[in-house]
Formats: sequence, structure tokens, C-alpha cells
Amino acid sequence: MDLNLINKQKTFEENEDKRGANIVKIANIDNSKMLAEITTLIQKEFQGEYETSTNILDVPIIPIFHSSHFIAFAPYKQGDRLMVIPTEDPLDNVINSDEPVEPDLFRKFSEDDYVAFGGITKDEVTSPDPTSFIIYSYDSGSYIKLKQSGEVEINAPSGMKIIGNTEIVGNLNVSENTVTQGTTTTSGNKLIEGHTHEDKHGGQTGPF
Repeated sequence: MDLNLINKQKTFEENEDKRGANIVKIANIDNSKMLAEITTLIQKEFQGEYETSTNILDVPIIPIFHSSHFIAFAPYKQGDRLMVIPTEDPLDNVINSDEPVEPDLFRKFSEDDYVAFGGITKDEVTSPDPTSFIIYSYDSGSYIKLKQSGEVEINAPSGMKIIGNTEIVGNLNVSENTVTQGTTTTSGNKLIEGHTHEDKHGGQTGPF
């Protein structure tokens, strides 16, 4: 009789209901509901053999921040990595309740009650600016950067849209020559629409 195998089995049974955090990969994702189908990346040993991972469905993803008034979250895609941790008791009744409820099932630290958070990175992932707070898009290269100096830098390769009235308190420096305001265009600080020049005969050209 293999005592080492018996001890491993005993340890496995004693800790079966004491799961901790785990690294997983997204197999399918519903970003509108923040639910993921996941595959665990750390295989479990059972009776001397490692089990093949099976997918776990409808795992809720914790947003970056969420309160009654605000939410901040990033869309995920298939293949992204997350960290998951099981809750002590079932989530079924409590996840949509604002009041204390009794669990309708008896299970402890189950994979059925995983919640996911974060996007744990591989070693090769580095910050483009480790001294700043950055919201960065790998796909487009766009970013919002809050620097330690107090300067805020925005990079928008495909353009930036502001919906609503905009007030600028302070100086506005424009590096390009043309600024369009609705149907009014200025070039080199001159109004193009209605702008005239005196011709060589003393008359006026334009207006546009």
C-alpha cells in the first residue's frame, strides 16, 4: 500500500471544501452582463494523476469599481486571464438581494460560487509609464495619463469626441492651423467665412 498516495488523498479530501484563489482563462464572455465561462489553468491532482480542467459557467466578474452612483469596468475577451476566488456560501440567493438571506443550498467554497476580478498579467506585460496612472488601449494605443507632475496627457489617434457643452478655464494653445466650429472655420487665427482681402485695384476679394 502506497502511504504517500494515501496521505495525498487524505489531504485532498480535507481541503476539498477549502479552495483558495485560482488563475483562470476566459473561454466565453458576456460583457453586457459581466459573466464569464472560465477554464482553470492550475490542474488538480487526484489519486496521483492530474485532472483535465472543465469549464465553469456564468462566473460573475467584479467591476473595477462599482457604487450606487458610478461604475468603471473594462470589456474582456476570450483568452484573457482572471483571478477567481470562491465565496464561503452559495451566491444564488444573495447576489441580487440587499437584505440578509439564508443560503438555499449547502456547499462551502465551491467552484459554483467563484467570483472573478482583475486581469492578472504575464511577466512580459509592463507599464508604458510606471510613474503615471494610465488608462491604456493595447489595440489603438490611445491613453489617458495622469502624471505625478499634475499634467494630464490624452492621446487619441482616431480623434476625440466631447458630447455636451465644454468650458475651458485657462489658455488654449492650438498647434494646428485650422479649427472648425460648427460651420465656422478659422485658419491661422483668422475667420475664413466672410474673410476678405484687398486686391491690387483697391477692391475686395471674397467673402467666402
